[in-house]
Amino acid sequence: MRRLTTKSMIGGALIALLGTALSATAAQASPSSPRPCTAADFVTGACLTAVVTDPTTPAEMAAVRQAVASGRRSQAERFVHERGIVHHDKLQSRLEGTLHDSASAEPASPVAAAAGVGTVSGYVQEIRDTPTYLYCGASSCTQVGKLFVRWTTNITFYPTVTLDGEVDVTQGPSVILSNVECRTRDDINNAPDVTVKTWSNCSAIEGGAPISYRTIYPQNWTQGGGKGEKYFNQYNVTFRPNITGAPSFSFSWQTQRYYIPSSGHPYWLS
Repeated sequence: MRRLTTKSMIGGALIALLGTALSATAAQASPSSPRPCTAADFVTGACLTAVVTDPTTPAEMAAVRQAVASGRRSQAERFVHERGIVHHDKLQSRLEGTLHDSASAEPASPVAAAAGVGTVSGYVQEIRDTPTYLYCGASSCTQVGKLFVRWTTNITFYPTVTLDGEVDVTQGPSVILSNVECRTRDDINNAPDVTVKTWSNCSAIEGGAPISYRTIYPQNWTQGGGKGEKYFNQYNVTFRPNITGAPSFSFSWQTQRYYIPSSGHPYWLS
């Protein structure tokens, strides 16, 4: 289903936030000594997780939006309530307004995707991103780490399409990758999008011991789509920092669309 205009289809990114308690910007978040946040805290809403690339986004705001988008509205409500006991600022009013506005909003997918940036060079589309992930409690948000990701899709040799990438913890503790999912989706007009390819090279790096770096080795799709159709890749990642009892983080990206004309070579839409 087409949900984005052509010009707004630039690649994917993720949800959520960054920052500290008072002004809640990335520049102010401490990169060390994460505030304890247990899985039990996360379930109740005593703390929320947050992932962001935009350093100007208030951390608490993004955390609340992420929780609501993931179907955890009750946790978001508790978080906002408990923060209101500690803080009586403009941000608190904005958080309460966000909850109110989201009550009638259309439900989002469990792994939310927000606007991001991808680049195209010839027949190659690439997403490079370094999201920061944090725990947010009623008093403040504390940075846990940073994760660099790269996803590269190459349609040069269509009908063969190639995908590869990498995941690199650039700051903070090692992580356990519980889900790394790469799917190619058919962007069907006036109908739900359909997954036409699930890439096993992405899921191959899941599980096992905590890691600091993983390569997603190139894999080919020799049936790279049908003529007259538009396709895009969606990348979903869920991981848990190697901290005892820590909850997981989840986020996703979407690439630009590529179009396969009835004659001629496929190309990326801008």
